[in-house]
Amino acid sequence: MRKARVRFLCQWFLYLFVIVFVLTSVNIFSQGSSGQTQEKKTILDYKAEVGLTEKQVKEIGKLITDYEKRVSGNLEKIKEKDKELKDLLASEGDIKEIGKLVREIYRLRGEIVVDALETGRKIDQMLTKEQKAKWKEIKAGISQSNEKQGGKE
Repeated sequence: MRKARVRFLCQWFLYLFVIVFVLTSVNIFSQGSSGQTQEKKTILDYKAEVGLTEKQVKEIGKLITDYEKRVSGNLEKIKEKDKELKDLLASEGDIKEIGKLVREIYRLRGEIVVDALETGRKIDQMLTKEQKAKWKEIKAGISQSNEKQGGKE
């Protein structure tokens, strides 16, 4: 009897933890502080300051467009998996299935992060030494501005 009660409490705690963790993580990841999806500024928003050529603008624009399509697809998958997870948690579904969904959601999020890094490096490779220095300076200013605003854009 005591063992069953302890097991029940452990499972209940695990369900609660997973619900809170996943729901807050997915919402923070996909929305800005106002609840709206944030529009991120890219190097193209600073093309004059960085001194991009028309050829660079065109090539970087294609990289960013392709990246955004991939991210959009992954965010859709995350949204679907999140719904499945919420349904499983609400019905006290199988813990192994819950674990699979949580791992899949975080795998997809990891793909987005790696894709962003790879795309950023491809863009950096297109820049001259002077453009890289200017872009780095602009990004540092953006980062400092965000920190002062509490992470808001």
